[in-house]
Amino acid sequence: MGGWLNPEIANHFSTYAEACFAAFGDRVKHWITLNEPLRFALFGYGIGIHAPGRTSNRDKASEGDTSTEPYLVAHNALLAHALAVDTYNKKFRVCVLFDWLCGVCECINLQ
Repeated sequence: MGGWLNPEIANHFSTYAEACFAAFGDRVKHWITLNEPLRFALFGYGIGIHAPGRTSNRDKASEGDTSTEPYLVAHNALLAHALAVDTYNKKFRVCVLFDWLCGVCECINLQ
């Protein structure tokens, strides 16, 4: 699939987040979408010291392009975060819907 290098990861992550919101929402008060995205973007795809260990340094890894991959991964992670937050706001955030009512006495006093 390509992991965080694949732009489709954002949609898959949003679907995963929606499943988590639905399954655990009654027990979770505060949500975090991604923990330390710099770590997996730079260290995983730039320096190669974290999974998946990709880097341009061929002494450390056989695959990777340090000049582009960390930026693509960071971009896709930001998109994934944005879609997850949007999903939460649209489907799970509590909102109050009401009609404005004005009492007769209150309206008479304002005139």
